[in-house]
Amino acid sequence: MVFVDHGGDVAAQALLYVIVCEHPEATLGQLLQLCQQQQLMAGVSLDWIQKTIADVWGWSWRDARIVSQNKFAPNNVQYWGEFASLVPEIDWRRLKFMDESHCVSKDLSRSKRCGPVGKTLRVFDEFPNETRLTLSVLTAVDKPRAPLFYSITADINDRWSFFTFVMDAIDAGYIGAGDILVVDNAPIHVANNMLTVLLDAMQAVGANFVRLPAYSPELNPCEFVFGLLKEKLRHNAFPDLALVDRLISGMRTVTIDNVLAFYRHCTGTAYRVLDGGD
Repeated sequence: MVFVDHGGDVAAQALLYVIVCEHPEATLGQLLQLCQQQQLMAGVSLDWIQKTIADVWGWSWRDARIVSQNKFAPNNVQYWGEFASLVPEIDWRRLKFMDESHCVSKDLSRSKRCGPVGKTLRVFDEFPNETRLTLSVLTAVDKPRAPLFYSITADINDRWSFFTFVMDAIDAGYIGAGDILVVDNAPIHVANNMLTVLLDAMQAVGANFVRLPAYSPELNPCEFVFGLLKEKLRHNAFPDLALVDRLISGMRTVTIDNVLAFYRHCTGTAYRVLDGGD
């Protein structure tokens, strides 16, 4: 940080910088209290603090990006590098990514409303009694006319729901000889008493099972499928349908071009990170 002669006190500005760095979550009022505890800053004002931070430094308060420390554990970093360097070399037709997303029905129209000051504005929920649903998705670029195999179930999936979904995908021809099923490290995907049975079933059809590096959604195209679906629902693409029908209608709009773009993005992200990019 390069300090300038703002308000006639570079030393006070330097102290403010130390305080802000030590208390990045503090509000302006809290920063004022912390400043007034310093002998050199007893006379600073709230206006001076705000102008220093906003006008002189060009800083602002915004949502912080939360990063899991566990993602950067040495073993996981090593596995991340191995996975990210090998996956782009595999025939995409053999890669079958899978994930789940929990869905709760609610009014997704614009939250802000125009109304009189001091009056509570209410928006009534049109779907108050619908069941919480879980959408399970498997991507398959070798099925250009139907690149997504999916199921919608009530409530939250467990290990055996996951097992059933994979078996259904095998029966439907979405997982077969030479295919690689890629899943994240959710407990339901790796539960020992289920995983043994699952691996035997996959071996029987000549398929393999691979886990993503921990805390690495950027490597899973399913996350981008969910993102596209949520974007459509957020804009009320299917406003008059029940939740399950909205999900089905949304999934039908996802094309093979979308899924291929998601595959490219995931492997492209891998290359950029391995090359030292952002």
